[in-house]
Amino acid sequence: MYLGLFQLWNKNRFENPVDIVRKEVMLLSRIGSTHSYYKTIKDLHEWVYIEYIPSKNPLRKRSVIEMINDELKNICQVEHSRHRAFSNFLTNTISGLIAYSFFDKKTAI
Repeated sequence: MYLGLFQLWNKNRFENPVDIVRKEVMLLSRIGSTHSYYKTIKDLHEWVYIEYIPSKNPLRKRSVIEMINDELKNICQVEHSRHRAFSNFLTNTISGLIAYSFFDKKTAI
Protein backbone atom coordinates (compact mmCIF):
# COMPACT_ATOMS: atom_id res chain seq x y z
CA MET A 1 0.00 0.00 0.00
CA TYR A 2 2.88 2.38 0.74
CA LEU A 3 3.99 2.17 -2.89
CA GLY A 4 0.46 3.02 -4.02
CA LEU A 5 0.51 6.09 -1.76
CA PHE A 6 3.96 6.93 -3.09
CA GLN A 7 2.61 6.80 -6.65
CA LEU A 8 -0.19 9.22 -5.69
CA TRP A 9 2.36 11.51 -4.04
CA ASN A 10 4.45 11.34 -7.23
CA LYS A 11 1.35 12.02 -9.35
CA ASN A 12 0.70 15.16 -7.26
CA ARG A 13 4.24 16.37 -7.99
CA PHE A 14 5.59 15.53 -4.52
CA GLU A 15 3.23 17.94 -2.79
CA ASN A 16 2.80 17.46 0.95
CA PRO A 17 0.11 16.81 2.26
CA VAL A 18 -1.66 14.62 -0.29
CA ASP A 19 -5.44 14.33 -0.60
CA ILE A 20 -6.42 10.72 -1.22
CA VAL A 21 -9.60 8.91 -2.20
CA ARG A 22 -10.06 5.46 -0.67
CA LYS A 23 -11.24 3.79 -3.89
CA GLU A 24 -8.25 5.09 -5.85
CA VAL A 25 -5.77 3.91 -3.20
CA MET A 26 -7.46 0.52 -2.99
CA LEU A 27 -7.19 0.08 -6.77
CA LEU A 28 -3.52 1.08 -6.83
CA SER A 29 -2.71 -1.16 -3.86
CA ARG A 30 -4.89 -4.02 -5.09
CA ILE A 31 -6.77 -4.23 -1.82
CA GLY A 32 -10.28 -5.61 -2.03
CA SER A 33 -11.73 -5.02 1.42
CA THR A 34 -12.17 -1.77 3.30
CA HIS A 35 -11.20 -3.53 6.55
CA SER A 36 -7.76 -4.37 5.10
CA TYR A 37 -7.43 -0.81 3.80
CA TYR A 38 -8.10 0.81 7.17
CA LYS A 39 -5.93 -1.73 9.01
CA THR A 40 -3.00 -1.02 6.69
CA ILE A 41 -3.49 2.77 6.92
CA LYS A 42 -3.58 2.46 10.72
CA ASP A 43 -0.39 0.36 10.73
CA LEU A 44 1.46 2.81 8.46
CA HIS A 45 0.36 5.66 10.72
CA GLU A 46 1.51 3.83 13.88
CA TRP A 47 4.89 3.00 12.32
CA VAL A 48 5.28 6.73 11.43
CA TYR A 49 5.58 6.14 7.68
CA ILE A 50 2.62 8.44 7.08
CA GLU A 51 0.46 10.86 9.02
CA TYR A 52 -3.16 10.02 8.38
CA ILE A 53 -5.77 12.73 8.92
CA PRO A 54 -9.26 11.41 8.11
CA SER A 55 -11.90 13.76 6.77
CA LYS A 56 -14.60 14.67 9.27
CA ASN A 57 -16.97 15.73 6.49
CA PRO A 58 -18.92 12.69 5.19
CA LEU A 59 -19.63 14.47 1.89
CA ARG A 60 -15.98 15.15 1.10
CA LYS A 61 -14.85 11.48 0.96
CA ARG A 62 -11.17 12.44 1.02
CA SER A 63 -8.43 12.03 3.56
CA VAL A 64 -5.09 13.75 3.91
CA ILE A 65 -1.80 11.92 4.17
CA GLU A 66 1.60 13.43 4.84
CA MET A 67 4.46 11.36 3.57
CA ILE A 68 7.71 10.83 5.45
CA ASN A 69 9.62 10.85 2.18
CA ASP A 70 11.54 13.99 3.10
CA GLU A 71 13.29 11.93 5.77
CA LEU A 72 13.93 9.14 3.26
CA LYS A 73 15.35 11.54 0.68
CA ASN A 74 17.70 13.32 3.07
CA ILE A 75 18.95 10.61 5.44
CA CYS A 76 18.50 7.34 3.54
CA GLN A 77 19.58 8.90 0.24
CA VAL A 78 16.50 7.83 -1.69
CA GLU A 79 16.21 10.06 -4.71
CA HIS A 80 13.07 10.63 -6.72
CA SER A 81 14.66 10.45 -10.13
CA ARG A 82 13.32 8.95 -13.30
CA HIS A 83 14.10 5.25 -13.41
CA ARG A 84 14.02 3.49 -16.74
CA ALA A 85 12.73 0.27 -15.24
CA PHE A 86 10.02 -0.10 -12.61
CA SER A 87 12.15 -2.72 -10.84
CA ASN A 88 14.92 -0.13 -10.33
CA PHE A 89 12.39 2.25 -8.78
CA LEU A 90 11.14 -0.48 -6.43
CA THR A 91 14.68 -1.49 -5.47
CA ASN A 92 15.61 2.12 -4.67
CA THR A 93 12.45 2.76 -2.64
CA ILE A 94 12.49 -0.52 -0.72
CA SER A 95 16.18 -0.19 0.14
CA GLY A 96 15.46 3.27 1.56
CA LEU A 97 12.56 1.91 3.62
CA ILE A 98 14.75 -0.89 4.96
CA ALA A 99 17.46 1.59 5.92
CA TYR A 100 14.82 3.77 7.61
CA SER A 101 13.48 0.82 9.61
CA PHE A 102 16.93 0.34 11.22
CA PHE A 103 17.00 3.89 12.63
CA ASP A 104 16.62 4.02 16.42
CA LYS A 105 14.85 7.37 16.39
CA LYS A 106 12.15 7.64 13.75
CA THR A 107 10.62 10.93 12.66
CA ALA A 108 7.70 12.13 14.76
CA ILE A 109 5.15 14.33 13.04
